Amino acid sequence: MLNILGLLDNSWTGSYLIDGADVRSLTSAERDELRSQTFGFVFQSSYVNPWDSVERNAAFALSARGVRLKEQRAEVARALRVVDMEKKSLSLARYLSGGERQRLAVARAISARPRVLLAGEPTGNLDSAATARVVELLHSLHRAGTTIILITHDVDVASHADRTVTVRDGRVEDELRSNLSREGQAKRAPRAESPRGRGVIKLLDRFARAVNNATSRPLRSLALAAAFGLAIAGLVAAAGVGASASQQIADRLAAAARDELRVAMPASVATNEDVRRSWISAIQELPAVARVGEVGTVEGSLARPSRLGLLSSTPDLTAATITASKAFLEMTGAKVAPAPAVHDFAEGQRVAFVGTRIAESLGVVSESFGHEIWVADRPYTVLGVIDSGGREESLTRAIVIPLQDEFVSSRQLLIHTEAGYPAAVADAIPLAISPSSPGSVEVSTVGDLRNLRVGVSTDLQGLLLSLSWALLGFAVLSVSAAMFLAVQARLQELALSRALGLSPWGVGLVFVFEGALLGLAGAFIGVAGGLAVAVAVAASRGWSAVVPWETLAMAPAIGLLAGAVSAAVPALRASRVDPADAIR
Repeated sequence: MLNILGLLDNSWTGSYLIDGADVRSLTSAERDELRSQTFGFVFQSSYVNPWDSVERNAAFALSARGVRLKEQRAEVARALRVVDMEKKSLSLARYLSGGERQRLAVARAISARPRVLLAGEPTGNLDSAATARVVELLHSLHRAGTTIILITHDVDVASHADRTVTVRDGRVEDELRSNLSREGQAKRAPRAESPRGRGVIKLLDRFARAVNNATSRPLRSLALAAAFGLAIAGLVAAAGVGASASQQIADRLAAAARDELRVAMPASVATNEDVRRSWISAIQELPAVARVGEVGTVEGSLARPSRLGLLSSTPDLTAATITASKAFLEMTGAKVAPAPAVHDFAEGQRVAFVGTRIAESLGVVSESFGHEIWVADRPYTVLGVIDSGGREESLTRAIVIPLQDEFVSSRQLLIHTEAGYPAAVADAIPLAISPSSPGSVEVSTVGDLRNLRVGVSTDLQGLLLSLSWALLGFAVLSVSAAMFLAVQARLQELALSRALGLSPWGVGLVFVFEGALLGLAGAFIGVAGGLAVAVAVAASRGWSAVVPWETLAMAPAIGLLAGAVSAAVPALRASRVDPADAIR
């Protein structure tokens, strides 16, 4: 009956008129507006928000209605003074006793100056002293002109009313009247803003409620924000690592593009000493050619590098074995330690350089000389360590030995030209070394590799970003599930919001705002974490860290959008809460 009177329940037959208007003819929005302007509610359970202040709890109906903040403060102060709680206005509601919470519920109801106060068993959970105080409070409101409709099973409480209607099994059995009269008329409710101003106030109120919901449960909110933060960090880190790697490749290619090209030397040429030397001689005679070097890779099954000859290989060693000329090492700009050792690196000698990234695995120390390693079951004296590969960074992860006749299956010629001439030289080489079939000569310039660099960079960033977007999707789903469970836990709070005039749209908007706030917080966490990861990865590789500013600029927007999306389903569920069922 209380739910029907308060326009919370539509499951009834008959007629119900308020100020001559048939409730049946009103839209849902009109019923919400009429309820907020006419009724105040006090239930057996106080339904105060334990995570909000006494003052904010008391202002609930006013803020939902869109009353100006100045009037809100005045009316809340008056209501708290009536219930003798003005000294606790800044306290959190969770620190109040049961009786104090019920008095706060009365203050919340009367702050909006309702014409009718609906009270459902308001003293059912109170002891006799608290009951007497609440009843006296209701008396004072009645004397001031507010109509009190109170439902109770307590005969003593009912005896205070000037009109008592006894209902048993849904039927009116008895009605008693007394001669008590009112001493005044109820004052008009506080004036709401103009429609435009009221809309702004309502919007700010929904936002404030979302902020309170997020900050009042910090551990829960931090966990949900961290889910977004992890995903956003993945996006930023993926963009940063991809951009940093791409930049390093671009820098090296740009440096090499000015004066470098390569010629593939097939096995038929590499195994024929006379033809091989004729190729090199023909290339060296071309104008603008500065220097020619040779390099090849020894197959892993043949190389089997190890520290001791008795072992077929060194466990956990992932190293390429390269056979190269001294000219090749010098042309790449590789830095070896000790530096003079490069002069002893000659074709046919059983000597080697070891890349710094694998030196420890082979027991080789920088600046050392005289260590022995085994390649293809043959001993090689280590001349030193390659600290930097220059243009060939892969040299730091390789074993480099001089050109050997037994390792000639395939090689490349590295050619340096005068600055700006690699394309012209590349066109001349096939005619110089194979005039009868120039099409059979494979020449590549670093400029040709630029397209490959773009493709590799795009694929790398695409892969990393795909994983990050998937992670963001999982974050949205997990936060959505958590917020959906929160709806179930807050059904009575949501029902009270609807009872006090908050529209379904307003209830849903609070959840959307809350999700957006969590997403925004996660974005800032993610930007910080992603930058840290990108910088750490770049530093570990010796790169200059590069993070696209577009990614950093988009991160907050992505967080806001992801948070709002995650809250969409919970918001829809919250907006459809039936206040009559939830309160009942």
